[in-house]
Parts: sequence; structure tokens; C-alpha cells
Amino acid sequence: MKSIRKSDILSTRIAAGDLDSLIDRLQADPLPVIFRNKNGNQAALISMEDFDLLRDTLATVDEMDEPLLEMSAQPATERSLFTGPVPVSDDYAEVFQFKVFLSDVTPEIWRRIQVPVNYTFWDLHVAIQDAMGWEDAHMHSFEIVNPDSGRRETIGTPFDNFDENAGPRPDWEVHLADHFSYKNTGATYIYDFGDNWVHQVRMEDIKPRDDATEYPLCVDGRRACPPEDSGGIPGYEQLLEMVDHPDDDDYEYWSDWIGEGFDPEYFSPAEVLFDDPEERWEDTFGAGAEDEDEDEDWLDDDALGQLRQLNRERMHRLWQCVQNDDLADLSPEELRIAQIMQEHEDTFFNQYSVADLTADHIFDPETEVDPFLHITLHAIVEKQIEDRDPIEAFQFYNAMRNKKCAHHEALHLLGLILTQLLYRVFKFQEPFDLPLYTALLKKYKNRKPDKIPDLLENDPELE
Repeated sequence: MKSIRKSDILSTRIAAGDLDSLIDRLQADPLPVIFRNKNGNQAALISMEDFDLLRDTLATVDEMDEPLLEMSAQPATERSLFTGPVPVSDDYAEVFQFKVFLSDVTPEIWRRIQVPVNYTFWDLHVAIQDAMGWEDAHMHSFEIVNPDSGRRETIGTPFDNFDENAGPRPDWEVHLADHFSYKNTGATYIYDFGDNWVHQVRMEDIKPRDDATEYPLCVDGRRACPPEDSGGIPGYEQLLEMVDHPDDDDYEYWSDWIGEGFDPEYFSPAEVLFDDPEERWEDTFGAGAEDEDEDEDWLDDDALGQLRQLNRERMHRLWQCVQNDDLADLSPEELRIAQIMQEHEDTFFNQYSVADLTADHIFDPETEVDPFLHITLHAIVEKQIEDRDPIEAFQFYNAMRNKKCAHHEALHLLGLILTQLLYRVFKFQEPFDLPLYTALLKKYKNRKPDKIPDLLENDPELE
């Protein structure tokens, strides 16, 4: 929400002596008027329009499906706390040489790297990310045969409800030398469980350390890394088709996605820079990462501000402007809403009378679509896509469009995910969970559009 200006703090005496001007201010100014008495206690005065909006919103929320209420009422799973990696000792005499290449890509995209033999799998993960050119923005795992048991095991990032007897072993606790040898040379590395970038890791040699060389080291490689979040192998293949075809209908979309200057054939080992694995771990799992999440106020500043202003009287006034084709004097925000109304004119706006749109009509969620809530969600998600904030909303929308979803259908799916979390904001006054929202967008962007509603209903992350 916008902060209160100092000029909005009024004494009770002044307020009582000028009620007419106060009412006029409430109608003209979206900010509430704040009273403060001599004891320092404060109260807010809001307009009837804002009061109606809050009442309508709560009424709509109260009538949402009972299963959603049950899911939202469940306590959130607490994130496990992990012990960070031990810094790598500089006392090593040999290095592993690996060749890492992406599966199912022709011509091959590969890197040859050398790392200390006392590296952990976490250290190798960071080296692969940096050598390939990924952004380390998603989860990952290694799959490799355990030489002691002879069974294939998963090593990677533990889940939030980590159980040491199940799930992947933390990769910062497992050393490469315990698994790789000349008899056990292969592993699979998977990055981004949505796009599912599968890499094959081959231990080619164990070499003596060169004291004049700084490790890890990228020795060789071919071709550029695919752009992050480009939709896995199918999306990347579509991207390559567009690169050399500027007249294609999809060229502008892909150009916006990857930016200028992308050359899929270019790679230079000399340009690879390796991060410190311990610092990367701190950035990912340390206190700094958690504090960053807690500071998020994206929805408070933007979306909730829009919700507060979208009252029924204002909606009706904008609807009259649409019907009269009188859009010249509308603000950019109002014009956006008016255009959304035009898109929905035949869908449901013509189904309701003026009384429905201005009075205290309660919309039955079983038989009616609440136009106010629907238009509000449209305004929010369209702004997210336009601003690319969060970027995951933009990526989700484009992924749905690539799956042949119509523009309107893609917006509805994005709004469906957003609704799951807005419910908690209004009903339980919980802060908007931006990390969960972006995680859901990443998870579902590669699923079939017609399956997403059912998957959301049974998603354990929403329990």
C-alpha cells in the first residue's frame, strides 16, 4: 500500500469542523484519511466505495470452494535447516577431468572441465553451472551408481521436508572420490526439473595437479548454453528455428526472450568464470537468501493497491465508458481495465443488469462468474506479463502460448494460480507468498494446460 503523507494526519478538532471537505477528499483521493487524538491513537476514515469493495471481496472469498479453505488452513511446512559445506582444502595432488554434455541435442553442446579430487558433488554442480552457462536458478540432482552397494542413488538438493532416510543425499556432504573411479566413470546431472535439462557426466581421466594452474578449469567445449527457462529441448529447438528467420511470426517473441546477440554456435573456454562453491551455497541456502524472501512486498505495493481501488461504482463508470466508446480521458490503468471489459462483453458483462453491477449482489460461484474479481485478476496478471515482474509469470504465459493456448486461456491459467495464494491474503491476512507463487509458475509451465486445474487442486505445496 502507499504510505500515508504527513498532510493526511489530521487532528480530531479539525476533522469534526470540516466534515464536508473530508467527504470530498475521500471521494477524490485514493489514500485514507488518518485521525490522531491527543493521546497519539490513530484511526482511518475510508469512503463507502472502499468499504463496499472490502465487503464484496470478503463475501466472494467466503463462498470459495470448501476444499480450498481446507488447503489454505493447513500450517505451512517449515523449511529444513542444513549445515553448509566444508570449505575445500587446497591440499590435493590430483584433479578429475570430466566431459559434460547435454542429452538429445545435435550438434552436441559440451564442456570439458578439471576439478580438484577432493571436491564434493555440490562443488561439481557449481562448476558445471558456470562452465555450461546456466544461472543456477533451479533445483538439480545427480544420479550415479554407488560403488559400495552397486545401486543407483540420487545426490542433490534435499526437499523442504528432507528425511535423511529418503530423498536425495545433500550433495555438499558427498565427495566425488567416493563414487568416481576408472571403474565407475558415468553419472547423470539434471538441472531444472521443469525444463528437464539432462546432462551426461563422464570422468575421462585423473590427472596430476599443475601447481601453476588455478582449478576448477574449463579446458574445452562447443556451442552456447541454451537460454535459461527456454522450455527444455522442444523449446530450444523451436528457438533455433526462429534465430535465422526474422520474418517468422514467432521471431519477435523469441527475440524478446533471448535478447540481442545470441549465437548458438559460440563458446570460448577462456571466458568461463567459476564461483566459489561455499559462497554459492550461502547465497542459495544461507540466512541472506531467507531474509531476501521475507522482504518481498511485491503484492502489497501493486496488486493489493489495485484491488482496493476496483470498487463497484468505479467498475460501472468504466463499463459505461466502454459502452459509449468514451475512452479518451481514461488513465492508463483505467484504459487497461476498459479494454479487458471489452474483451469480456459477450462473455458475461452483458449477462448482468445495472442493479447487479452497482448493488450488493452476491455472485453465486456455482452458477455465476464474479465480473469484479475476474477483471481484477486480469488486470493484475496482464501487468505482471507486461512488466515481466515476476519474470516467472511472463515465462509461464509464453509457455502456455507455445502449447497452443489462446491469449485469454493463458491469462486464465495464470490467474488460477494467483488465486490460490490471494485467497490466503484476504481470508487469513497472511502475507503474499511470492516464492511459492513463482515456484508454482515454474512447476506448471511445462504441464499440459488442460491438466493444470486438477493438478493445482491436489498440489501438496498448497496443503
